[in-house]
Amino acid sequence: MENQQVRDKRERSVGLRVVSVYLFSILISFFTASVVGSFYNYLFKVERLGASLLFPNFGSSLEGFIYSYVFLVSLFATLLIIESKKLFLTWFVGTIVLILLFFLGGGFKQLLFLLALSIAGFVVGLMTRFLLRKLRLASSKSY
Repeated sequence: MENQQVRDKRERSVGLRVVSVYLFSILISFFTASVVGSFYNYLFKVERLGASLLFPNFGSSLEGFIYSYVFLVSLFATLLIIESKKLFLTWFVGTIVLILLFFLGGGFKQLLFLLALSIAGFVVGLMTRFLLRKLRLASSKSY
């Protein structure tokens, strides 16, 4: 009976982490959308047509939100979710589905850029996790 309670508590904890990955990614993406969109426009020399007076940078901000979200979901999922099955599922739902939907309206260049951002987020998350583990080991040995 006690094992069942521990397992239920662990599953709730992982579920809370998954939800927090998505929420943190969406929240931070709102703040970084215009910068990331401008960087993408600068990098690929994208010309925008149909900008309105009320929202002159809406297209680049929307793309920037998507690019930022893909990077951050990969980063936060790698940092916060330890189990490989849950990490893959969180990454798949949060990133690959969005990449495929965006590919329908974009092109091959956008698809490659999104995949590169996703992989970069994953690599940065792994490196951060590795460095934190090394720092923890170094601090525990010094005492």
